[in-house]
Amino acid sequence: MVEQPEKVIDQWLVKPVKRVIIHMEASKDINMIIDRCKIAGIECGLAIRPDTLWSVLIPWIKKIDLIQLLAVNPGPSGQLMGAEIIDKITRLRASCHECIIEVDGGINRETAAQACEAGANIVVSSAYIFSRPDIGTAIEELKTKI
Repeated sequence: MVEQPEKVIDQWLVKPVKRVIIHMEASKDINMIIDRCKIAGIECGLAIRPDTLWSVLIPWIKKIDLIQLLAVNPGPSGQLMGAEIIDKITRLRASCHECIIEVDGGINRETAAQACEAGANIVVSSAYIFSRPDIGTAIEELKTKI
């Protein structure tokens, strides 16, 4: 995560990078970043913080490859997912059936199931997986909830 990613985007557009996710709140020129990603043949996603309205993504939906909803504020690992994220996923899914929606933060067995039921395609988990005695089992537990 960097402020003003448009200043460093060209450094990221190299192989084997397949996807770049930009935080909307950190960028001043989202169109330029999307254009550079497309020219480089790299997927471009937009991420928004938990307190950002989901509707700010609407103008970008057809231009990007993925939407990432942060379910916790950037910071320490192990934060709890806020309940409002489920409503955000549901509303976004209703507005865009074909969108790939990724949820990052506060994902455990219960929240993974809730996020996917609301319409998420991908969940990102670290604290839950790496706090378990067996990482493989933790991943399988998440898969069975999705």
